Amino acid sequence: ILALVMALGLTTMAWADDVAKIGDTGYATLADAIANAQVGETIVLQADAAINSNTQITKDVAIDLNGKTVTVTTVGTQNAFEVKNGATFTIKDSGTGGKLDLGKFGIMLMNSKLKIEGGEIKVSPANPGAGVVVAAIGDSEVTMTGGKVVATNTACFNAGYFGTQTFNISG
Repeated sequence: ILALVMALGLTTMAWADDVAKIGDTGYATLADAIANAQVGETIVLQADAAINSNTQITKDVAIDLNGKTVTVTTVGTQNAFEVKNGATFTIKDSGTGGKLDLGKFGIMLMNSKLKIEGGEIKVSPANPGAGVVVAAIGDSEVTMTGGKVVATNTACFNAGYFGTQTFNISG
């Protein structure tokens, strides 16, 4: 009985350390969850998370903020997330108050899609115009049916210089 109680205690503690989950599998970092996500899976945040700039999204994946906040912690180029290879990146929030606080960074689409279904995406560079919340180049599409985009000292959306960019905003 003592061994069972100890095993349950350790299992509960392991769940508490998960920053993100895909199904029943927990991950210590959001980056680990993104790297291990299979096409079409949803990553559900379990705690506030940090992510490096230039995080690559190269397959269809969703992040459910679940009322938590994701922040960018490293200084690099101008993208928090780079969505490529025809991938669809979906952002939603099954909780209340979930945020992508991207600092001066934003989301870059390169021949890909972004679906904003919930949560808040915020970009606020120190210098006016030094970033954008969502930039799209090539044949890219943004569909926003919920959530909020907040831009301080910059633009919310920026269309690119080649290809066709489509922005569908409703709700």
